[in-house]
Amino acid sequence: MKRLALSLLLVLTASRLFAQPAPFVPDNGIGSPFHRAHVGEILFSAKPVAADAYADAAFARSCVFTPKSSLFVTAFLGASLTNALHGLAPAATADSLVKNGNFQFAFFIDQRRVYVSNLHPGAPYAALKNTETVWHKPLANNETATSWWSQSLWNRFLAGGGDKALTEGPHVLRVEIRPYLQTTALLLGPVLAAGQVVLEVRTPVIDPKTIRLRPLVPYPGLPVSAERFDADKIKALKGSIEGGVFKGISSVVVLENGRLLVEEYFNGTTRQTRHDARSVGKSFASTLTGMAIADGLLTSEAQLYDGRCGPAPPSFAPNRLSF
Repeated sequence: MKRLALSLLLVLTASRLFAQPAPFVPDNGIGSPFHRAHVGEILFSAKPVAADAYADAAFARSCVFTPKSSLFVTAFLGASLTNALHGLAPAATADSLVKNGNFQFAFFIDQRRVYVSNLHPGAPYAALKNTETVWHKPLANNETATSWWSQSLWNRFLAGGGDKALTEGPHVLRVEIRPYLQTTALLLGPVLAAGQVVLEVRTPVIDPKTIRLRPLVPYPGLPVSAERFDADKIKALKGSIEGGVFKGISSVVVLENGRLLVEEYFNGTTRQTRHDARSVGKSFASTLTGMAIADGLLTSEAQLYDGRCGPAPPSFAPNRLSF
């Protein structure tokens, strides 16, 4: 009986010694055998991979990479980001860790570190920092119009030296992620996950002789220009847009002296397409406001539009406006 009690005591003591400590915040844990086998790794794929399709065959060790290619990353973590940040500042609250910490990404090309970025604490969201232990994100996505923080990161990498490093031919791209915490100083943790892929970079060859510019058609009140210009440069630009070198371009229109010189449309747009002008709308709005003041159509920032346009009322006093 004593031997049985002693054996049970030893088992309980050993289980306590070797049990995994509870995470600082609850996270998703290691949810599959594939996840467990790849903890600490970043895997790459040319297409999105669903969570229930994670398998070695779904990921690539090398791929052809052109301006029209897509590249996705899947990171398998042992714990969530917030739990990793807790190791850097054990006395900090979860809310403080989320607000002041995030991932640091390091990009290497052919074993040379090219770019490092500390993600802004605002992305990913706090809830994801607390729970995610596997995340699958696009670095470049040319199949579906999306806008992830990971794509902005990739664009910063390209602008920060990646575009010059990824010349024609094969290159090894390696990505490492660490946790960082910005307090009075920058605290940097160990590598949480890393991985590499061979990119066979191929850039399109643009031959201006094979490209035709769109025939110009006048607008009402906007005639076609007869001015000469370097057509080959415009053709090279058109070829680069169509080849995916320049992305997200919907149109290129050039006016000279009130006449139409160049008019090209891309990615399914036409002369009749409505465009989402985003922040450039502020420039148009301020310009039109100035014109309305100069023409006497706008007399006060409190003026309401009554559906009519006409000369300024007698009370018009530009020096009293406060725009």
